[in-house]
Amino acid sequence: MHFQIFNEFFYLDETSPSYLRWKVHLNNRAKKDSVAGCLSRHGYWRVTCKGKYYPGHLIVMVLSCGEYRPNLTVDHINNCPSDNRPKNLRWATRSDQNKNRRRFGSKTMDNTLNDFEKAKASGLKFNQQ
Repeated sequence: MHFQIFNEFFYLDETSPSYLRWKVHLNNRAKKDSVAGCLSRHGYWRVTCKGKYYPGHLIVMVLSCGEYRPNLTVDHINNCPSDNRPKNLRWATRSDQNKNRRRFGSKTMDNTLNDFEKAKASGLKFNQQ
């Protein structure tokens, strides 16, 4: 699948925990308007589409900015791997990501709920300071 066609399968939705919903009905697991993706054991959202796995944050970034930048990666600014809000994502080099990791500490590798996820699950707005 080419990254340019993500908009044929997905749309952004802030009420979705992955920030993605299916635009089309593909199968019983991928129904139109249902949440797209599942959490990996490392806390990242990942989506299976047409037999390939894609990081949810990559799809959100491509849909929100309208372009794919193959020479860069997507960085979670607050270092929370499940926080796919477009304002929390940026195109970054590996060096930029390492600097961000040093600033915030290592990314959570277990699926315990952090403050953002707790607020999202309870339907509250998350206020970062």
